[in-house]
Amino acid sequence: MDPATQPEQSAELPIMPDGVVKLVRMLDGGESLEKIGHALVESDLVAGIADNGFLEGDELRLLLHSMSRKMLRSVLLKTLGPDLYNPDFSSKENWEHVLKGDGPGAYVVFIFIRQRQGRFLSVKEIRELIELLEQYAAAVDAYQSHKERDQYGTSQFTDEEMAAMLVAMKIDDTERTYEKNDLDNPDFEEFRPRFGSKTKENMIQKGRNVKISDNINDFIKMLEKRCLPNVDEEVYQMQSPMMVGNAGNIAKRVQDHMPGTSLNNTAKLWGLLLSCLSMMDLEYEVRSATLFSAWEDAEQVNHAEILGTVLAGSMLSMDGCNAKQPGTRGAEGRTEPYGYENSKDHVFAGRPWFIENLKHSLASRGDPEEERQLQEDMAEMEQNAVELRDLGDKVEKAKERLERANVEFDNVMAQTQANLQESQAFVARLEEIVENEALPT
Repeated sequence: MDPATQPEQSAELPIMPDGVVKLVRMLDGGESLEKIGHALVESDLVAGIADNGFLEGDELRLLLHSMSRKMLRSVLLKTLGPDLYNPDFSSKENWEHVLKGDGPGAYVVFIFIRQRQGRFLSVKEIRELIELLEQYAAAVDAYQSHKERDQYGTSQFTDEEMAAMLVAMKIDDTERTYEKNDLDNPDFEEFRPRFGSKTKENMIQKGRNVKISDNINDFIKMLEKRCLPNVDEEVYQMQSPMMVGNAGNIAKRVQDHMPGTSLNNTAKLWGLLLSCLSMMDLEYEVRSATLFSAWEDAEQVNHAEILGTVLAGSMLSMDGCNAKQPGTRGAEGRTEPYGYENSKDHVFAGRPWFIENLKHSLASRGDPEEERQLQEDMAEMEQNAVELRDLGDKVEKAKERLERANVEFDNVMAQTQANLQESQAFVARLEEIVENEALPT
């Protein structure tokens, strides 16, 4: 959240899409979150998101206003590690700009290595991580090939396959507290990679031409983007791959993504990443932070996850650990009693920035008197255009003025009408919240 951290690609900040640069510049320049929301949906950050309908609606911009500007900057830059690594001391003040996490909504989890002030890995360490992931992917391929080649157990593994599977067994066991492999006498015939994609495996059973290791290979490609050429490979990166999720109770759900829980209920890639870090003997920590609290319904929970995924760039196809599309969970059993009401109290009254952000967006729309004056100016230009047409061929100079007036009038009219139509519904919602909402006391 340090404004001194600029959106410029470097050894510490290797991931810097054009959309992030533009949005952070807008934040630092004091632009309203409404304008930033418009810029977001037109940026490269929405690539890979299937639910584009939500991205074009007012719900996105309304949710965006519920995030503090400092938190938004940190999420966009992917610097949550350095910004939030120590909630009790060095980054305590920054946590004042984060929503609480004991209700429904969307959250983000991120990693940092101890004794590095919230930083992640160096390029040198990332290359070591990639080597482990490549071994794991090879083991998954061996498992799949063995199943396809011979379902009766008579085919043989190559030495390379067995070496890769032995590494994979070690990775599988690093964070697991039970059912450990016998590494002294490994049973390759019974080997089943813990972090292979079940979704891909089910697709194969239905005849789809995919590989169980596809997500792992895509993860490797994502990490390779972090290895910039001609940089100091010993510098620790401020950015770590993030994962966004949603839950009826965020505080309860995020525990599944933490070390010490055997990682049985977390996403496959996230579990694989943490297990590989353990294999590298790195003392890592995982933190979570609430991105958006949902105060309306289960649909808003899904929308919060979509928006959070876009802002964090957490899709595997972008720069994170989310392999599945966001916002696709059902609503059953999602939220505890009074969860939405408690979230509403917190967002509307427990933190100051939601109303502040809304007022800022309303104020940035301009003075109504200026809009009235603009309408009068446009009417005057239209009248002038009519008078100029009546002059006809009498004065050649008048014809040139007519053309200029027509062009100016048409451009102003078209732009004004487009802005009014686009903003009408959203303004009504903002004014209702700011002026008419009975805030809890």
